[in-house]
Amino acid sequence: MLERDAMRWLQLTYKVPSEPSQKRVWVWRRLQNLGAFALQNSVYLLPYSEEVEKHFRQLAHDIREMGGEASIFFVMALDSADERRILQTLVEARTNEYNTVVKVCTRFLGKAAAVVETQNWHEQVQARSRCRITGCLRANLPCASRSGIHACTASPGDTQ
Repeated sequence: MLERDAMRWLQLTYKVPSEPSQKRVWVWRRLQNLGAFALQNSVYLLPYSEEVEKHFRQLAHDIREMGGEASIFFVMALDSADERRILQTLVEARTNEYNTVVKVCTRFLGKAAAVVETQNWHEQVQARSRCRITGCLRANLPCASRSGIHACTASPGDTQ
């Protein structure tokens, strides 16, 4: 008997023909992309959501289309320690993926900043300032707004 409100899980169990192996690899990659937990070979779990159910149903359909077998079940862990262990594994995997994305983005931004610096784009962006009188964009055009004379060539409200 359950002493607590157990978490609902979806379990996908499948069998794919051994040849060609690319079918097995394709299924494995789809499950990896979903972030599913491999309980055993060909048995995967994810916490229940309508989105997960939709993905599992589509994957089961695709597996059957390629000549395999697939079943989807609602399951609940009877042991809360098992559930915590699986959840911890899923959280750690997502955290590692997130950290990888952050590292890649940081490297990208560093390289982008270096390119901007070497291409002198920063100064070009700064040179395209807005005229204080009309709000028009100007690129190094003289604007004598301090003296009250408007020297920009654009008409008021023009955003070149």
